[in-house]
Amino acid sequence: MPPQKTTGPQDSESRPGQSPARTAARKAIWRLAGRIGRLASGPRDGGGLDYRQLVEQAVDGMFVATAEGRIVEVNPAGSALLGMTRQQVLASGFADLVAMAELERVAPLLTDLARGQVHRAEWQFLRKDGSSFVGELAGRRLSEGQVHFILRDISERKEMEAALLEGERRFRTLADNISQFAWMADPQGWIFWYNRRWYDYTGTTLEDMEGWGWRKVHHPDHVDRVVARIQHSWDTGEPWEDTFPLRGADGRYRWFLSRALPIRDGGGRIVRWFGTNTDVTEQREREEQVRLLLREVNHRSKNLLAVVQAVARQTAAAGGTDFIHRFEQRIQGLSASQDLLVRQEWRGVLLEDLIRAQLAAFADLIGPRIRLSGPAVLLTATAAQALGMALHELATNAGKYGALSNQAGTVEVGWDLLPATEEAEDRSGADRSGADRSGADRRGAARDGTDGAGAGPRLSVRWQERGGPAVTPPSRRGFGSIVLDRIARQMLGADVALDFAADGFAWRMTCTDGRALAAHAGLQADAGGVMPAAAAPPGRRVLVVEDEALVAFELAGALEQAGFAVVGPVARVDQALALIETPGCDCAVLDINLGSEMADPVAARLTACGLPFVTVSGYAPSQQPAAFRGAPFLPKPVQLPALTAELERLLAGQPGRAGV
Repeated sequence: MPPQKTTGPQDSESRPGQSPARTAARKAIWRLAGRIGRLASGPRDGGGLDYRQLVEQAVDGMFVATAEGRIVEVNPAGSALLGMTRQQVLASGFADLVAMAELERVAPLLTDLARGQVHRAEWQFLRKDGSSFVGELAGRRLSEGQVHFILRDISERKEMEAALLEGERRFRTLADNISQFAWMADPQGWIFWYNRRWYDYTGTTLEDMEGWGWRKVHHPDHVDRVVARIQHSWDTGEPWEDTFPLRGADGRYRWFLSRALPIRDGGGRIVRWFGTNTDVTEQREREEQVRLLLREVNHRSKNLLAVVQAVARQTAAAGGTDFIHRFEQRIQGLSASQDLLVRQEWRGVLLEDLIRAQLAAFADLIGPRIRLSGPAVLLTATAAQALGMALHELATNAGKYGALSNQAGTVEVGWDLLPATEEAEDRSGADRSGADRSGADRRGAARDGTDGAGAGPRLSVRWQERGGPAVTPPSRRGFGSIVLDRIARQMLGADVALDFAADGFAWRMTCTDGRALAAHAGLQADAGGVMPAAAAPPGRRVLVVEDEALVAFELAGALEQAGFAVVGPVARVDQALALIETPGCDCAVLDINLGSEMADPVAARLTACGLPFVTVSGYAPSQQPAAFRGAPFLPKPVQLPALTAELERLLAGQPGRAGV
């Protein structure tokens, strides 16, 4: 039996009492269902498809309305969407079904549909219980005087879209306001997203940076290393970390700690990479400051130990039974100078403060018997240590043998700043008032003394004793004479005069340049303070470069006793470079830090000339600059036999023991 053809209601099937309009509406909805069925199933296959069931069982609401918007037909899904019965829907107009905010859209909608336009938009609909939902409404003219609608509840979809938009907004808020740069790449490392901070810093766009474009803002000295390391992570899936500089929009580079992690799916496959760049420029600078501070502390402490060692040796060399007492006094003098330097953070020391510190044992005599006079003068750290030792020796000798050993003697300590271009007479003597000046006056601005000419003022200091026991010249030169004469000459580039007049000892020191003054430490004569080299067999001339004069004296003495000819000692780079040329040397003993400068140029020049050298320093071997690496290294305080053995080895053509 052939399949029966199922169609919509015919005119003969009109229900009793049903209006012609309602009948026409029912016919229209079945025609609509037929169209939907044909779109869904294609040509009818004779299988007896019941399009009425299709409409009745559809999940989307279907409505037919008059041109004025009165609902004349609805399927079950439409009633369910509105929470109404069929009769309630049919008793409503389209305007009754939408939210109040949508009412102004109803008339334009019906007008457009009547003109044959197709409508598709989102509307806010009301349910019977007063709740609302967002529906996607599709409408078109069905026949003359009638329109049809298809309504789908998209509330869940809209909620999901809103949640996605909120998630996107939160992500953007987080990503664009964290302090780091952030970025994402695909599994192969193609970067497709950066946060706003990246663009703000680099001044670029996604088009500039997409993929491997980020290489444009990397420093050329680092980019190849960075590419190799990150490519290794792309290839292996290993987390990536590196530190490198990135160029900002202003053209300057800053350092960044950069990390990236692979993001994997449930199967362990990498689906993307997430990376960050954290600005660590200030952190690196602080770390470098700490590193330099520790290096400097190590250097200064070793230098101080070397000075203490030299003081002990020289004190012991003088003989006598009071070694401990004399050694303790000298250490206390060193300590007083160190205290002043630490208090001023090694930026300099006022000369009068230094004098008072070294005369602390005679503090009650300052004014009545010890007269101080001179302008405010700020000394360098090197000058403070050298003058501190000299003043300690002067005060000790005055208390034991000189003007302060009785009840009547006096001491005048005067200082002045002399012009650099004139040979001025010392104005710090008897023409000065003996009255002690106030603290406010002595801490005033240091006098410049240049009269507008020259390379800076020169310091002159005079110590004059009167009224003490008769003075007799010493029979030999001891540690005190070394400090007052040779150390002052070497460390301060000074002319020194010691006067052993019977009526009172006098010591005068006049610097030949401005190296002793903190404001003029770089203004130095070309060859001031260089000691002549002693005669020695060819091939045994040793240049000694050391800024601690007492340590240099110790080194020079030990080398001379071992049969070497000492060239110098010198405490400055320019002096050392000059002596390498004339008179020349066969090897050298070289300190790294010369106080106000580093000795790298000297090490480089010695290496270029093929001259071996031994490094003697307070730095650790790992802290040596590149110019010193490979040379034998002896830490301070130096074992003198080890030094002479290293030099003998070098001069014999044997390789030195680096880092010994």
